[in-house]
Order: sequence, then structure tokens, then C-alpha cells
Amino acid sequence: MQYPTQDARCARIVRGALHARRILLLALVLVTPVAATPVAATSDVAPLDVTALEAFVDGAMAAQFDELDLVGAVVTVVQVDGPTFRKGYGYADLGSHTPVDPGRTLFRIGSVTKPFVWTAVMQLVEEGVVDLNADVNTYLSTVQVPDTFPEPVTLAHLMAHTAGFEDRSVGLFARTPDAVRPLAELLGEGLPARVRPVGDAAAYSNHGAALAGLVVEEVSGLAWNDYLDQRILAPLGMTRTTGEQSVPADLEGDLAVGYEVVGGSFLPRSFVYSPLAPAGSMSATGDDMARFMRAHLQGGTHAGGSILRAETVEAMHRTHATRDPRLNGSAHGFIEQSFEGRRSIGHGGGIVAFHSLMVLVPDDGIGLFVAYNTPAGAEATAGFVADFFAYRYGADDPVEAQSHDPDAHRPAVSGEYRPTRVAHTTLDTMAGLLQTAAITSLDDGSLQAQNLGSFGTTRWLPVEPWVYREVGTHDLLMFQVDGEGRIVRALLGSQPHVAFESVAWHQRVGVHVGLLAFAVAAFLSAVVGWPLARRWGTRDLNSSRLARPTAWVASASFLVFVASLAVVLRDPMELAFGVPPLLRAVLAIGLVGSALTLAGVFFAVRSWVRRDGTLAGRIHYSVVVAAGVAFVWFLDTWNLLGFRY
Repeated sequence: MQYPTQDARCARIVRGALHARRILLLALVLVTPVAATPVAATSDVAPLDVTALEAFVDGAMAAQFDELDLVGAVVTVVQVDGPTFRKGYGYADLGSHTPVDPGRTLFRIGSVTKPFVWTAVMQLVEEGVVDLNADVNTYLSTVQVPDTFPEPVTLAHLMAHTAGFEDRSVGLFARTPDAVRPLAELLGEGLPARVRPVGDAAAYSNHGAALAGLVVEEVSGLAWNDYLDQRILAPLGMTRTTGEQSVPADLEGDLAVGYEVVGGSFLPRSFVYSPLAPAGSMSATGDDMARFMRAHLQGGTHAGGSILRAETVEAMHRTHATRDPRLNGSAHGFIEQSFEGRRSIGHGGGIVAFHSLMVLVPDDGIGLFVAYNTPAGAEATAGFVADFFAYRYGADDPVEAQSHDPDAHRPAVSGEYRPTRVAHTTLDTMAGLLQTAAITSLDDGSLQAQNLGSFGTTRWLPVEPWVYREVGTHDLLMFQVDGEGRIVRALLGSQPHVAFESVAWHQRVGVHVGLLAFAVAAFLSAVVGWPLARRWGTRDLNSSRLARPTAWVASASFLVFVASLAVVLRDPMELAFGVPPLLRAVLAIGLVGSALTLAGVFFAVRSWVRRDGTLAGRIHYSVVVAAGVAFVWFLDTWNLLGFRY
């Protein structure tokens, strides 16, 4: 097998629609769950042969390293009452040519940290000190979840990602350790807003997991990392795993370096901090993740250590929240996912350059962990897990979907949809605009979806009213309707941690792109046209010499705003590290333009009342001011008016 050199491979193999969907699941920090029996596996297939498994993994990794920009990877496969397969591939440190060692090399595991949080919560449930269905505020003294809706948020809601929080991505990561402050302090500065009633729809939440971590801290009296070390890592012998940021000195030398591809070469990235530690701070070796997976597959015990009782593990893995019995749902802290007709439970994680995925099939006694240290790992994890399940269980034949009276429900589903995992009150709301999916009904009764849960186009065939199946896969698309038959949201079987809400006409992409184009054209006509025509303060608007200068400065401000925002957000990922000073200045420019637009409205109205200047002059001035008003509405809609972050 070939390992990477310092020059990165720039060629890509374009994956199919199913593969693209799996990639996005990981990019959005997917979780993967399944109903399971804690100790006795009831597999209907033969145990894995480690020699044959190694040949398969070697071949799969060789293909991935050849096709994708990968530096290092680790794979661990466990089976109850069987040996553990564990192997490293490529380099932990490309500069020193240090190979990946599954027993020594630590990978950042991102949101795979969350199953440790939910395990801690279930430990407290076992002890009888917390109730999953009690108001979470019962256990919090430093932070209180607002009573925005009548029904309170509970730990069960946090585990199922149905607490109703908006998403918040600004400041999710940090480059310096001073950003890692006590959880109570971070969450006390502002929880994401509650934007829907509990249980109404799933919307994956990092802050929800952090809030659960704070409950663990307050109830146990231990800081999160101390609890993690004492109650989970130590009993399982996970001595080379940590939640600390930075990694302790005795482990730091074995932490894999994360890489990004710049100009065709692999460049190392500095350590990225996760201020909301319980949501994604951990680093672990492949061997240690094998210990954690075994504990969950063996009734909460491994090698003489115990973290949960068998009945608690069974309860934790059971389905507790589902939007429809035909779709995957959520267990306590896991989200169900189907591979080759098998239900699994697990969690994926991504933290900048690192990507990982843990999958358990409790009914088969199988656990899989895979991790990479480059951005291409997002694609690689999804592809490897899909290949593993095909190897283990054989690839299923695609289901042939048959049309079921499509005319009875087809016309109503066309439109735009936006994921529930978006911000509502902060400037990262605009990310929702970029994630908008478009669904179109075709003449043959099928649907064509653009960017629905993944980038690209997918096609869906109707199987019954409001239910469609993706061509070539087993994935289901279902539409929820209200009492009057109107579409409320779309649901994907492969993404139970998020829903897709129907977008009102005034929130559609075309409306806002058209509005922006109109506004920019009007602003340019004023900024460029008026000086060229030498119409400053002429008789066209002789009611005030301030009229045109006011509108001109407002228009110029908005043009500078648009151009500067494009420059600041040329790498949207930077917002995950906080709001840069330049963006604050850009937002201030927007406020200046908005204030001047109000003055422009006054001058426009007065010009019509007094019939100042020529008719053409009044019309043009009014169009410019109207564009300013429309642009202010645009800014307010996407939380770009003022300092909302």
C-alpha cells in the first residue's frame, strides 16, 4: 500500500449520491444508533475471521489512500467473545514519518465525546440522583434554561436532540486555551434560544450536550474531565484517552497531527480547542476506543471494570424517540442508522482536520471505530463504514419503489426546505440560506431533490402518500403535514437528528438573491450615476441639499458592506473560531447605512409631497431609497443588522 508524501494528491474520485449523503451526515456531526441487547449477541452471521478482516481493511485503506488526500488513519473492530482487530495506516506525523500506532497514537475524536457524556448521565440515573424526565433546571444552580414554552427541557430531550434549541456555531472552536473556561461560565453567557417546543422536531445541538455535561458536574460535584477520568476512563483502563485541552504532557507527543491541503501539499494545523468540552474535546487511541465499545457491547463491563449495569445499557440503546416507526430514531444519546438492512448505534465526530466514527451493532456483538487526521476523513469515514457493512453482511439489492397514486400528494411537496439545525437569532443564520434544499415534482410522479441533506441531486420514487424512497438506496423521505394538509417539514430516514422545514415564500433563496441583486444595482446607479451626471444638490431635489448626499452615502455604505462581507466570509469556517474584528467593523457599516436610509425615506416622501425636481429624478431617488429599505430588511432577516453573535 502507498502512503502519502508531502505532496498531496489533488485528484478526486466523484462519489455517488448515496455516498454524498453519508459525507454530510458526518460533516453535520452525525450520530448512528440501534436497538440492542447488552451482553448476549444474537448474530445470524458467522463470527469475523480476523485474517480475512485484515485483508479487507488493508484493501479498503489502500484504495482510500490512493483516492483521497489522507495522511493517517486507525481502524479498530471488536466482537463479543472474539479478538480485537486494530491497525494503523499512514502517518501520525508526516514531518517525522511517525506511523500511526493503534495503541499509542491519539486522534481527536470530536463529537464521539458525546457518548461518554450520555454514559455519565446514565450512571447518575442508575444512582437515582437524576431523572431523565425531570426539568433539567432541577439539577442546575449556575444556569437556567428559559421557560420559553410551557413544557420544560429534560435530559431525555437533550439526549434525543429534541430540546428545541437553535444551532449556534460562532465560537464553537478556539485557537488558544484561554477560551476553555468553566462550563457554567460559558453557558451562563448565553444558551442558544429555544425556538420550538420540546419534542416538536429533532435539531442536533452541541450546546445541549454541553448542558448535559454541566448537569453531570453539578450533581456529581466533579469537574467534567475529573468525572470522565474517574468514572469512565479509569474503570475501563483507558489510560491513553483524555478530555483535557491541551493534551497532558505524557500523551502530547503521541497526538496525531492534523493536516489540511493547501496548494497541493499537506500542511500541519495547530491544536484546535473545543470550549464546550463535553461536546467534542476528547482525544483517544484506537485501542482505548475498543475498550469503550466492548463495555457497551458487554453489558457495561470490560476486563473487570464496570461503568454501567446491563439493564442500563439495554435501556440506553433502546429507541426512545422516533418521528415515525418507518424511520430511524434516537436512543439515549445515539441516533439510529441503517447499513445493509442492519440497525446500528453510534456517533460520528469532526473537529477541523480530524474525522471519526464509532458504530455498534449490539445484536451482532460488533463494534467499529475509524479515525483520520485530514479533512478528507469526512468522506473516508462514511465510505469505509459503508464498505465494512457490505463486507460483513453483503450488499443489499436496491429496493424497487412502486408509485402509489402520486397525483394524490405530489403537487404539494414541491418547494424549498431548510434544516432545523440552523441559527435563528445570531448572524450565523445565513448558513441556513446556504443549506436550503429544493424539491421538485417530476412528470413521472417522482421527486428530484437538490442539496437535501447532501450536496448534489437525488431522485425519489413514491411508495405511499407523503412517503418516497431514494432511487438506488433504502433511504426514506417522508413529509409531515398539518391538519389542513399543508407541508410542515420533510424527514429523512438517514438523518434522524435533523428535520427539514418548509420555507415560506419570503424566505426562499430566489427572493433574497433577487432582492440583493436589485439593491446592489440601485446602489450602483446612485454611487456611480449621480456623480457622473453631476446632479449633486440640483433642482431635481431642491427641497434639501442633504437628500442625495444622504442616499449616496447610504448606498456606498451598503456596497462596502456587501463587498467586505464577501471578503470576511470567504472562509465561512473562520466564524467557528469567533467573530473577527473586521466583521465587527463591517456590521457597524451596515448600521450606518441603515440609519441614513431612514433619513432617505424622509427626503423621498417630502420630495413627492412638494413635487421637488423632475419626475424622473423623484422616481430614481425613491427607487434607491426603496432598495435601501429592502436591504435593511434583508440584513434584519439574516441577523446582520447590528451585533448579533
